[in-house]
Amino acid sequence: MYQLDKDLARSVLLKQGHATYQIDILLKNYPSLQDEMGVVVEKWLRDQKIPDLEVDGLSIREVMETRRSSFLVAVRDLNRLLDASLPDEKRTQWRRILTTPVYYE
Repeated sequence: MYQLDKDLARSVLLKQGHATYQIDILLKNYPSLQDEMGVVVEKWLRDQKIPDLEVDGLSIREVMETRRSSFLVAVRDLNRLLDASLPDEKRTQWRRILTTPVYYE
């Protein structure tokens, strides 16, 4: 399992203009990721380019755009689909959540 370098992530997110309180909330309990997601995160931490990775037919960029989320949030959420212990019903439900657009007024 991959553990996020939270100090490096904080630095990158601050450079991208994210608010400190939002970064703190995200990183406080950021979960361990599957190793394949960790490789993607390490690359992003180096160059901030969104890699073309799909999980269960969903790309990181697609989740970011649909859910209006940051890279690390999209990766965290997609990582759940890689959990082998997740029952099919929950996997289907989670996939539906990730493909449902979020609207803010």
